[in-house]
Amino acid sequence: MNTPFLLATSIAALTALASATHQDSSDAPQRIFQLSDSCERCHDQSENAFALTRDDGSDASPHGTWEGTMMAQSFFDPYWRAKMAREIEAGPESREEIEGLCLRCHAPAAHHHDRLMGEPMRSMAELLEDPAAQDGVNCTVCHRMTADGLGTAATFNGLPPHDLQARIWGPYPDPVPGPMRAHTGYEVTFGEHMVLSSVCATCHTLTTNHAGPDFPEQSPYLEWRNSIYSYEDGVTEDSQSCQQCHMEDQGEMRLAHNPNGGDFPFLTKRPEVRGHRFIGGNTFMLELMADHAEELGILAPPAALRDTADLTRQQLQNKTAKLSIEHASHDGEFLGFEVVAQNLTGHKLPTGYPGRRMWIEVTVSNAEGTFWSSGTVDDKGRIAGLDDAFDVPHRKRIGPLGSPVQVYELVALDKSGEPTALLTHMATRGKDNRLLPRGWKPDGPHHVETSPVGIGDDPNFVGGSDRTHYSLPVVDRGAVVTVRARLLYQSVPPHWVDDLRASKTDEAKAFVRFYDERSALPEVLATAEVLVGD
Repeated sequence: MNTPFLLATSIAALTALASATHQDSSDAPQRIFQLSDSCERCHDQSENAFALTRDDGSDASPHGTWEGTMMAQSFFDPYWRAKMAREIEAGPESREEIEGLCLRCHAPAAHHHDRLMGEPMRSMAELLEDPAAQDGVNCTVCHRMTADGLGTAATFNGLPPHDLQARIWGPYPDPVPGPMRAHTGYEVTFGEHMVLSSVCATCHTLTTNHAGPDFPEQSPYLEWRNSIYSYEDGVTEDSQSCQQCHMEDQGEMRLAHNPNGGDFPFLTKRPEVRGHRFIGGNTFMLELMADHAEELGILAPPAALRDTADLTRQQLQNKTAKLSIEHASHDGEFLGFEVVAQNLTGHKLPTGYPGRRMWIEVTVSNAEGTFWSSGTVDDKGRIAGLDDAFDVPHRKRIGPLGSPVQVYELVALDKSGEPTALLTHMATRGKDNRLLPRGWKPDGPHHVETSPVGIGDDPNFVGGSDRTHYSLPVVDRGAVVTVRARLLYQSVPPHWVDDLRASKTDEAKAFVRFYDERSALPEVLATAEVLVGD
């Protein structure tokens, strides 16, 4: 097996990493987390340097690829701001708790500076004009993370392991320390842990207990652990880290140039230099923020956000899922077929924030046009025929009556058993039929938190795929019909925004206005088509 260089060099040291040593704060730079413009001096693209430039001349720099991402703009994200304001509106007595949890990952450079310095945690209002908060999930938040406790619950829930040593961790051995030390005061240090999925898990594993019992709000890392892509029990030919999927391999290049823009002659090229676009699945929010960048206070060029959205759409369409139509038959009276949806990712699909949904749209047509459909949407992005978008059961079979549709989603219930879009009210999962990753096992790691819910006795819902059977009458519909299927996805579905429409907060009102100005039509992840009949 040709194990990727960076992953191979890190696995052997994973369990042997020493605990981080904590020093007095006098050893730390003035800011524990220096801002991205400090890193930009040497880690952006320069027209006078070969460093951080792809073979085609495009920008491969950490700063240039990062600034147009959801991570860079985490503090300005209007959906997050609207949801946090709505949660506080619903439970004003919990403001400090809600803001404290959210700001860990949406304003980490400011929040964790206060935590490490033993200072009181500042509120959202106090952070609005703080450049460290506005810097989002910046360079130093990730690269000052030690290995201490990574992959354990102690570092989940937005509690990354940082210390007061003036160190910057990087993924390559034998770093050249002089330039970093001279220009930032940080000591650049080889950290095997920087290429591990457990680094991402610190903010992307979130268990809450606002409503009493522990609720797995976001668990992509736990889902990945129970898949063929995990390497934590040994590297296989299928092993892939979060970084390998979400940070593009840009090839071999030098990692920095001098602050005047010229190449450092003493730096050698490094292999597998990863882009920092962190390609995920949120085209909708990237484009919405590009549309309203000035009003939101976003300093990154709108074009950078749109570029990330374009790359995100490419990943959604080409690397996320497959769809096929199998066992199609037409006897003149009934049409039968099966639609198989396959998950190509290393976690559930969809994953992360619980408001995301995916579904199968099917249309059946003859020479006269479409005569049956399931899962079509109107111009507002709402699925046709659903009386209650929070009450769509998992389907093994879909027939001609009504407008049943196969929707893959998490539906959370509050303490009274009612569906809720309020994160602070979520007590248990009423439905979770999001597609499992390949290799998921009912007795595998974290099977309790990641198990499907509400699928009944469906034998076709398995690790990596689901199979839905369709049957409908086709008398007098002609000898040949065409079946088309699409796998559709929304990161911000309309019914989740409906809860915000009732809010009186300025943040919710602003987001609803932004939302209604954009098309909420879904992304197409995969398609399939087949002719059935003579």
